[in-house]
Amino acid sequence: MMITARDELAVSVGERMAEITRGNAALQTEITERKHAEASLLQSEDRYRILFNTLIVGFCIIEVIFDDDGRPDNYRFQEINPAFETQTGLKNARGRFIRELVPDLEAHWFEIYGKIALTGEPARFVNEAKALNRWYDVYAYHIGRPEDRQVAVLFNDITERKRAEEKIARLNDHLLAKNENLEFANRELESFIYSVSHDLRAPLRHIYGFADLMMKNIADKLDEKDKRYLSRIHDGTEKMSRLIDDLLNLSRISKQEIQRRKLDVSTIVAAIVAELREASPGRTVEVDIKGGITAFADPGLIEVVLSNLLKNAWKFTAKTEHSRIEFGTVEKDGKIIYYVRDNGAGFDQKYAGKMFWPFHRLHSEAEFEGTGIGLALVDRIIRLHGGKVWAEGAEGKGATIHFILA
Repeated sequence: MMITARDELAVSVGERMAEITRGNAALQTEITERKHAEASLLQSEDRYRILFNTLIVGFCIIEVIFDDDGRPDNYRFQEINPAFETQTGLKNARGRFIRELVPDLEAHWFEIYGKIALTGEPARFVNEAKALNRWYDVYAYHIGRPEDRQVAVLFNDITERKRAEEKIARLNDHLLAKNENLEFANRELESFIYSVSHDLRAPLRHIYGFADLMMKNIADKLDEKDKRYLSRIHDGTEKMSRLIDDLLNLSRISKQEIQRRKLDVSTIVAAIVAELREASPGRTVEVDIKGGITAFADPGLIEVVLSNLLKNAWKFTAKTEHSRIEFGTVEKDGKIIYYVRDNGAGFDQKYAGKMFWPFHRLHSEAEFEGTGIGLALVDRIIRLHGGKVWAEGAEGKGATIHFILA
């Protein structure tokens, strides 16, 4: 069979048409892919623009301008977001130079951005823009090609935080000054207490000794009135001696360092109660001690606390029939509250806060003896342990002293 020129032409045209068809299909695919890419790019730009405009942190892109000597001299804002305008107060800054907007801006800002533009090394710093009267937490990093010298900057306005920190620093300085004055006053007070107690002890010993001798040697020559006077001198000097001891104890405890360890508090309480019973064999007092109570505290100081509280309970139940004292704990808000409760004389609750003041007594000396220092010692020791102490009671219905140890 012969292939004519017309047949060859038909084959050539067919192949060409097939090639064109394939080319059109490839072109159509490329166009479709490009449209998808353009749509994705537009979507990405929309997302970026939404993020850029809604970002609560100030953001800008700047072009750093160098002078003829290669030193950073100015910069121009290429992009800014609304938060940047809000935080800096610079409105309509896009396309403008910073020296045009803030002529007296500090030179070190240009140095920082110039270094980032040249080296590409990011930097984060806290800076005070005195010209803007604001503080900023700034993070800056290079973007684009090295020759573009573009820097992206994130601004976070921390002015209020810095002002609060400065206020706290001033308050701390004020407190330090007050503490120094307080420490000086405490040292003066301790010195005064020591001096007074030292100067008083010798004459007190003489008065007490001579009163004691007179009671022994010439008591038979005195009438009842004179004996009563002499007895009051004797008792007064003895009370003054106890008061001096209590004052010294209060002063020493204020500066004592605590040494904590785990203690069996129930055992300590039982030992103190045994001593009270031995000292008052004629009394019958029901004492309920909850077993297994422990504490992480200074042994000697906690014994002083418990001794004072139990002696008070013992003293103030002396005129109560069926005297009862209770020691235990309750738990509240995850904390252990220790308490000593009695059914004795009690007190008016409105004076509860004053019970822990030195020398403040809610009962007269004629009713119940004491120097008025015991509860002040308790309060001081509990505070040394980082805790607190408080009292509840009613007149004629007993009292409860609570305390917490940190």
